[in-house]
Amino acid sequence: MSFKVTLNSVDEHIKGMMLSCPGLFPNRLAALKHLFMVNGNGYAWNENGELVGGNDQPPCGAMDYTDLYERQEKLARDVATTRDPLFAQLNATRQAAMRRDLSVRKLVEQDIDLYASEHVMGEELQRGVDWLAHFNPRACVIS
Repeated sequence: MSFKVTLNSVDEHIKGMMLSCPGLFPNRLAALKHLFMVNGNGYAWNENGELVGGNDQPPCGAMDYTDLYERQEKLARDVATTRDPLFAQLNATRQAAMRRDLSVRKLVEQDIDLYASEHVMGEELQRGVDWLAHFNPRACVIS
């Protein structure tokens, strides 16, 4: 099923983040956390009150699978060289996880506009102040 989604500039940026670094940004919430909660992430507020990045890379147009292909090659080498039954079971588990990760990424790519604009991946939203534990507000203060 496909649905036409109109993306604003924030959604477009999140879409680019999700496409270029899907391992770091598997969903919208992960991208938003990086933009607003990670100190020293390369983004800053400009005089117009907009969050802008330091790099002027063009937005990515297709999903990046490089990390998964590298994992797949390493796993194939491990499977070919392993004779121990215990490691064979571990490698079978790794292969299943690899297939799952590849399938999920392909599904996200098909409807990337929807995933970039809405919280549709069932992200676990943390409650209370625990999600702020890694954030240092003093780093944001301009002296």
